[in-house]
Amino acid sequence: MELAEELTARKLTAGEGSLYPLLARLKTTGLVETYWEESRSGRKRKYYAITEHGCLMLDEFREVWQAISGQVTELTGGPRGNGS
Repeated sequence: MELAEELTARKLTAGEGSLYPLLARLKTTGLVETYWEESRSGRKRKYYAITEHGCLMLDEFREVWQAISGQVTELTGGPRGNGS
């Protein structure tokens, strides 16, 4: 499944005007790499893959996000925000 399709399937929206500039920045910083491959239709397509450095940064981001998310959950009274 392509990235744009996956984002849509997960109810996240990202237009081409924001998605591809973001991917270009991730490539510039070494977090993703690109490669060309022939698609089923026979046309060459550019694909993006996360790099080892990108995986490390993603792991760091997840740790920070989990800490922030946990603090917000505590402040709002638990997962349901019901104060119990």
